[in-house]
Amino acid sequence: MPLFEIPVVVPYRLLEDADGVLYSIQVHAIASTEAAALAIAGMLVHAHARIRHPDRVIEVLADRAKIGQVRQQIDGPYAYVLTQGNRIHHLTFPARIDSQSGESMGNTFAGIDPKTLNAVLMDCHALTYINTAGLASIAAHAKRLHLRLFRISEPVRKVFEIVGLLQMLRVHGTLQSALDSLVSERGTDLP
Repeated sequence: MPLFEIPVVVPYRLLEDADGVLYSIQVHAIASTEAAALAIAGMLVHAHARIRHPDRVIEVLADRAKIGQVRQQIDGPYAYVLTQGNRIHHLTFPARIDSQSGESMGNTFAGIDPKTLNAVLMDCHALTYINTAGLASIAAHAKRLHLRLFRISEPVRKVFEIVGLLQMLRVHGTLQSALDSLVSERGTDLP
């Protein structure tokens, strides 16, 4: 099933907040349908809110979410960039990360400011090939970007294992498990 960029604005609130303030996050979700985009955006917003408001109970108001028009099709791996702001962007990469695209990925990762970043979560399901330039880009920026990879195919996982990257990378089976790990980690190291 093809994936598309689908923008979603999701409001949330803090329960037990006397002021009743509503917050909202714009998510550029990658999904096959609007319903799936809403579900993914809800997961991302809930994690983002838990990092932003530790020790508070969060209520994501999915029934008040606004879903934008379906945009471009996404054919390769992609990454959600969770910043400390009110938008969750995405980056897209080709299904085959060779020398040129690996260098481009490294330059993209290098341009992300870690001071305003919570994490980068990369869905590797559509990644069919990665060479040393791509591996080097991931390795060089993994710690600085709090990079988490999820849904890695078995052939790509074997490549990471052979070169020793599995020991230094945070690898998860699903987006939800990557988010849970992130919230757990970031909750302990927030300023």
